Amino acid sequence: MFHTSLPTKTLQDNNTQTEDKASNIQSVPPNIMFQPTRFSRFQVLPPVLCTRRLYIYVIVLLVVGLLVLLLRTIASMRLAFVHYHLESDTDGELVILPEEFTQSKGAFCLDGSPPAYYYRQSDVPAVRFWIIHLQSGGWCTTKEECYDRSFSSLGSSLKAHISQPLRGIMSSDCNVNPSFCMWHFVDLLYCDGGSFLGNRTEPLLMNSKQLYLRGAIVFDVLIDYLRTYTLFRDAEQIILTGSSAGGLGALIHADRLRQRLPETVITLHLVIDGSLFLDVLDINGVPTMANLLHNMYSLHHAFNSAGIKECTRLMNQEEEWRCILPELYHKFVFSPIFFINSLYDTWFRDNALGISCSAQECPSTHLTQVESFKSRLLQEGMEILKLKKNGLFFTPCPAHTFLMSRRFSLITAIEHSVQQALSAWINHQGNSRNLAEVVPLQEALKKCPDMKV
Repeated sequence: MFHTSLPTKTLQDNNTQTEDKASNIQSVPPNIMFQPTRFSRFQVLPPVLCTRRLYIYVIVLLVVGLLVLLLRTIASMRLAFVHYHLESDTDGELVILPEEFTQSKGAFCLDGSPPAYYYRQSDVPAVRFWIIHLQSGGWCTTKEECYDRSFSSLGSSLKAHISQPLRGIMSSDCNVNPSFCMWHFVDLLYCDGGSFLGNRTEPLLMNSKQLYLRGAIVFDVLIDYLRTYTLFRDAEQIILTGSSAGGLGALIHADRLRQRLPETVITLHLVIDGSLFLDVLDINGVPTMANLLHNMYSLHHAFNSAGIKECTRLMNQEEEWRCILPELYHKFVFSPIFFINSLYDTWFRDNALGISCSAQECPSTHLTQVESFKSRLLQEGMEILKLKKNGLFFTPCPAHTFLMSRRFSLITAIEHSVQQALSAWINHQGNSRNLAEVVPLQEALKKCPDMKV
């Protein structure tokens, strides 16, 4: 083992330096002694400053996130807007009336939602021709039926589709609808269950839900809104149309509509499609159609509707409901009317006559009942034509309505389509006011093979 010893002089020098440093430290004034502690705050941030920075970071992140979300939403909305309006070039767009416009007037669908309509503007906005259509959809004749309807578009504008295909008389295809393709089109949403005739002051209560039966008010408010906020204010020619239950409402409201139209209107024509609900007995001898309309009239308080009072004031109280029968009420209408109906109306056959079998399978007694209804309808047609202002189109093709489907251009009577006959009647062209083709049912099936029978 080796030992190394430092020189004595070196050890002494080191001791001398250590003593000098110690003496220097001791000679430092007290106030300078603690100055380095001032720099300690750069090592640890105070809690308040940390919280503020955290807040700033969170806010910045939130703003960035919101901006990204906003940009993505705008992009998706733009895509939806493009797709929607590409679609709406041929479809009607749903317009729900503002609540501030409807509530004060008491106009509600069955569920209390605002009235609505579908609209497609003409490709030539300067055109002043308008078609107003009242939709089909049957009736609710009991509180329970109205309650069930209130959960669908038949009772709520909130359940209606945002767009609706417009076909038939409302088609914008001038190849299939040359006479009316450039008109403005409005299709009134049928959400009251009473042919736009109800005028019940107090709502019904069913399962804690209020039901509003105010179709007549709904009709008036829809017309007022169109006149106030759309190009309808400048209309010159108007065709009021209705299919099935909507046709009944159009028939009764036509003359009152004339009073509410803009002063610019020159002509008003009325077209009733599949709505000749005649008071005849069904296969069991029961007046099913009359009972159905009577119950609707009573439940919806249609007797309070202004449009029907010209007739009801001439009837005793027990019989005043009969004023909603088209065969009776058309005699009180001043406006010119064009009736479109099948001589073998499939809805009437199934629901009013109680015959649900097809023509090939029905027993002869049932077919006799169908032919009896045809004869009764032709008799009513003669009554309609006693007023020269009126016209009719009776086809043997089994169907219910024609205006809003391809049948409008395809189904014929005496070699005229519905579209051709209606156009000729409106324009007073040729012998177009009486087109009734009468053939036996079996021959009609051959003539119209794609129709429901």
